[in-house]
Amino acid sequence: MIRFIGKHLQGCGLALGLLAAGGCATTKLGLTGTAPKRLEPDPAVLHTATEYALTEEEKTAAGDPGPEEIDSGQQLQRRLKILKAERLTEEGKVGYNKKRYKDAIDKFSAAEALLRQVSMNKAEVLKKLAQVQKYLGYAYHLYGRQLLDEATKEIELQNFDKARKLIDRGVQYDSALKPRAGRLRLRLAQRREQLDLELRTSPEYILRKQGA
Repeated sequence: MIRFIGKHLQGCGLALGLLAAGGCATTKLGLTGTAPKRLEPDPAVLHTATEYALTEEEKTAAGDPGPEEIDSGQQLQRRLKILKAERLTEEGKVGYNKKRYKDAIDKFSAAEALLRQVSMNKAEVLKKLAQVQKYLGYAYHLYGRQLLDEATKEIELQNFDKARKLIDRGVQYDSALKPRAGRLRLRLAQRREQLDLELRTSPEYILRKQGA
């Protein structure tokens, strides 16, 4: 039987270890290491069809199923899910490189969900799952930073409620950002207090109070 995936199995031990420990080292709970600025997409995977159907190129890549797979609809669905997950992963990389981190998270999450539906006793599937979880960790971290950057701008624009919501969302994507989020919350409170003091000491406010 000609296999269409799992030709490169180096690193499977790492993947198995990560998953046995309960997941990838880079998760929503905090990024381990530094998130790269770019993830290199695979054009060959990226340019295939995006629906749950085998194109001619995919059929060629997959090869003919062995006798044990011919009458198995589950095996076909398994192959389709892996192909779809591979495409979603590459699309996620494109979004990541354009700094559209939320789009990347959605793509990587969808790919992860598909791979989790596939039999988990295959080393090549475990490797792919560990890889997409790593990408997901990177995207979580950078999206959290992006939200805190937006919050900083909103504080300066005195949009305090919007800034607070952005800060809360940022730490939800990576708890390692809590120290920076704490500094932003303090800055927000100081700016709000400063603005309130300026309003209460302005001539217009004093005149209104006296008139009342």
